[in-house]
Amino acid sequence: MSHKLNVNTAKYIVGLTAVSTVYTSLMLRKKVLRQLDEEGQPAVTLPPDMPGHFTRALRPKVAVRIREDAELSGLWLAWYGQSAVLRLEGSVRSLQATHLTGSGMMPAGAPAFEVRREDSGELLGTGTVSLLPRGFWLVRRPCRIHGYLEPADDASAEVAVLTVDVQLATWLPWLRVPLRRIPEQTYIPRDSEGFVREPGLSEAVRAVTQPVVA
Repeated sequence: MSHKLNVNTAKYIVGLTAVSTVYTSLMLRKKVLRQLDEEGQPAVTLPPDMPGHFTRALRPKVAVRIREDAELSGLWLAWYGQSAVLRLEGSVRSLQATHLTGSGMMPAGAPAFEVRREDSGELLGTGTVSLLPRGFWLVRRPCRIHGYLEPADDASAEVAVLTVDVQLATWLPWLRVPLRRIPEQTYIPRDSEGFVREPGLSEAVRAVTQPVVA
């Protein structure tokens, strides 16, 4: 068998394997989405390696309606593969969020999301994601926000947990990013630009895992 034939055969095998892998992945994802739809669950996926304090916070299965007079402005701890602090500003009618910590993909200071309350009562808008490191290619994708109560709270408690669902692609489940409110009395150190680095990030994590008792 000639060298050229060997190379062509190898390319054919690699190409066939790649196509087969993609097809299998799409079929598996389609099956998962169909199962979620049959169970009446939203087709969402959580970021990997989510810490226990977010898992416990999201234990309630049913989202609660966020009142129009709810106060959501302030600092929130998010998880999208790593801990990060977001600053929320505005009201339920018009709410914006900014990255204060950032990551390798989203720099500090970049917009996170912007939503408005629709007539249906849903908080819908757009989230900003980066397709290249350091925010070199920012795109806006549809997003929606739901509110949750902490497991130990009663129905009269304020919303202390939010989930931001972002549609990265039409053929993928929405990515669900959880946020937990950082108590207002918590001192979060910032750098000269107003961003949250260490030790501020560690203080933010400590504030939501070991809340200050009044």
